[in-house]
Amino acid sequence: MRMSSCEWDSTIDKTGIAAAQGERKYMEDRASIGTVSLPHDRNEPGAAIRYLYAGVFDGHGGSSAADMASKQLRKIVEREGCRRNLETSLQGAFQKLDSEYRQLHRNDDVGSTVSIALVSHDEICTVNLGDSRVVLCRGGQAIALSKDHKADDPEEQQRIQFLGGLVHPHKLFGLFPVGPGRIYSANAGGLAVSRAIGDFKYKLGRFLVSNTPDVKVVERSENDQFLVLATDGLWDVLSNQEVCGIARARPDAQSASEALVSAAFSKGSGDNVTVVVVPLSEHAFINSS
Repeated sequence: MRMSSCEWDSTIDKTGIAAAQGERKYMEDRASIGTVSLPHDRNEPGAAIRYLYAGVFDGHGGSSAADMASKQLRKIVEREGCRRNLETSLQGAFQKLDSEYRQLHRNDDVGSTVSIALVSHDEICTVNLGDSRVVLCRGGQAIALSKDHKADDPEEQQRIQFLGGLVHPHKLFGLFPVGPGRIYSANAGGLAVSRAIGDFKYKLGRFLVSNTPDVKVVERSENDQFLVLATDGLWDVLSNQEVCGIARARPDAQSASEALVSAAFSKGSGDNVTVVVVPLSEHAFINSS
């Protein structure tokens, strides 16, 4: 049985959130869970539909961007979003967040990925900026609902180079390529993620680091079990299907989120890891009572 929009308060109580700093010096991840109400049209009165809202935010260079995104984005989405123009209104909400962050932190060299899911009684909408990820477990199978935005992704690299940026790995001693492709420009260099809030040194006239998210909408199914939203500390060491399998084997969403964080570190993740598991069914987990 699928959960309806009137049951979101109960679903929030059953949502699992787990996070750990790992080997990093600071904890720069954040997470958020709540609800938003979106009207059909901002210019016409009418009943709004209530959505469950969940998000993960992976800061880099500091935590200020992730902090602001986790605290303010839900309010901006509720203020700016509408169902008639869902994609453009949600993209506008992310860009509004970036603009508001710029007003407070114009000179900071700080940024954050943002991945959110909006769930209604009949659809799931994901909005992704950066390399955190949202995965749906449907009938035991993992379905990616977002695409990672990394600098060496062919489409992202083409966009960056068209704008005059360069993408290449860090060069050890200036000679030996090491690690993933990173963005370099006259103003800054060395960022592996290609879309984010903040990172304004990469947004001087040309948005080498884009603030425009991907928006994806899928219809709900009776076979939907749960969503997993997580920062890249999880996805760097576990496949989507591995994550689905580990979570399904737990009795509830909270133990699933904790098991996924533990599994990431067992697999060698040294990054911050933050996981949100949102149940979409009364029988989402194999061992649920």
